[in-house]
Amino acid sequence: MRVLLIGRGGREHALAWKLCQTAQHVFVVPGNGGTAAMAPNVSNVEHADMHDFQSLVALARTLAVDLVLPGPDDVVVEGIADVFEQAGIPCFAPSKAAAKLEGSKTFAKDFMRRYDIPTAEYRNFDTYEHARDYLSSINHRVVIKVSGLAAGKGVVLPETQGKAQRELREMMVDKKFGHQEVVIEEFLSGPKALEYNVRFGDPETQSLIPLLDTSTNLADIYIQIFHAGTVRLGDELRTAGGRVFAVAAVRASLAEAVHAAYEGVSCIAFEGMQYRSDIASRCLTTSDEKRDEGHTA
Repeated sequence: MRVLLIGRGGREHALAWKLCQTAQHVFVVPGNGGTAAMAPNVSNVEHADMHDFQSLVALARTLAVDLVLPGPDDVVVEGIADVFEQAGIPCFAPSKAAAKLEGSKTFAKDFMRRYDIPTAEYRNFDTYEHARDYLSSINHRVVIKVSGLAAGKGVVLPETQGKAQRELREMMVDKKFGHQEVVIEEFLSGPKALEYNVRFGDPETQSLIPLLDTSTNLADIYIQIFHAGTVRLGDELRTAGGRVFAVAAVRASLAEAVHAAYEGVSCIAFEGMQYRSDIASRCLTTSDEKRDEGHTA
């Protein structure tokens, strides 16, 4: 099978890493520094524009691919699956209509209400004045979300009324994320389902992919570093901002997987490097692990 993989993040590096184990060839548009240095059957197509769907269709035909696999949320929401379906080329992604569940939080919340799916109480607003007045009328904590896509950064949890009003103005008046419509919902504590994702998550994919069809001898599975914000310039690998790497490790227990992953992190160094130190901490304190099952961190 020949696969056209669309995206440039850690998610796409993880997918390419798994696909190249069985696929004849994986073409990544545009790819990153990690996919550029993979197996001989993985190639970056850096000149291609992943938002120019008609050009991608032409590229897919030229490369004679059997499957198109888009990663980023924006290309999925823009309707890439519909374009490839019309061209008669298999594409593993939801339709543009289905992707609206992620592309519009307003649509998703209304969908949940219409079908009695439990969700936080909320109000939708497309005018700043109405949203500002509503916010002033309540005295409990809220979550403010830009309705459209915002690269995972369009949700704020203001602790005070003043902070909430400032965030609201930045979203609706200054159009910080390029959208004006917002959702204001009640603040909930604890693990709850709040919104939809309709494509491979990032960085969730980097943790889940190593568990697919893994060896029964978990001791043989070591550490995999997936590239996200990297570029290769000649023989040099450079950071490109944002999330740079994801380190995944598979072990017999979650505690061992976490330890191994952070051992991998300790081998990475670059100027301005930051990383979280609490990954899986809640699970480690609340669950009894089974050592005969594979875990990834």
